[in-house]
Amino acid sequence: MTQKLELKRILIFLAVAFGWAFTAGYIVYLNGGLFDAQPMFGGNLNTFTFWVGFVYMPAPAIAHVVTRLVTKEGWQNLYLDFKFKRGWRYIVFVWLYTAVAIIIGGVVFYAIFPQYFDPSLSGFTTMLTELEAQTGEPIPFSPSMLIVIQLVSALTAGLVINIPFMLGEEFGWRA
Repeated sequence: MTQKLELKRILIFLAVAFGWAFTAGYIVYLNGGLFDAQPMFGGNLNTFTFWVGFVYMPAPAIAHVVTRLVTKEGWQNLYLDFKFKRGWRYIVFVWLYTAVAIIIGGVVFYAIFPQYFDPSLSGFTTMLTELEAQTGEPIPFSPSMLIVIQLVSALTAGLVINIPFMLGEEFGWRA
């Protein structure tokens, strides 16, 4: 690829990615930002989450597609091949490292701010007790078991749920 075409690709990509992201960010600001976000769809989603998740985060992917269309580059060399047979160890390592990083982050946080450490999980237990009172149903798990379930869910279902949002970055910055 020539240096002139490469510069054109970079400039188109940056203009679209940052133009789209700044526009989406401004819309987030106009809709109250993070702290004054309004509920949407019956309260299950708010304006901040909608604009950031569905409009702001895909900016690099949109820029990637626009750049390839404008430069007529085609769809070769997307660098999205998985190569699981060759790199499975790295994939598993990074996946498990996420859990380890969460635990290390917690240890570091509570080492710096020990006043927030509550080994009895009294705040969480109180919340569960209030939930039981509201629903009239007992919670079938202990607070510590719920934390384990939440961590496992984050490492499995969370991975699948976040793929569309992650693709904005992964696909986008490979332009």
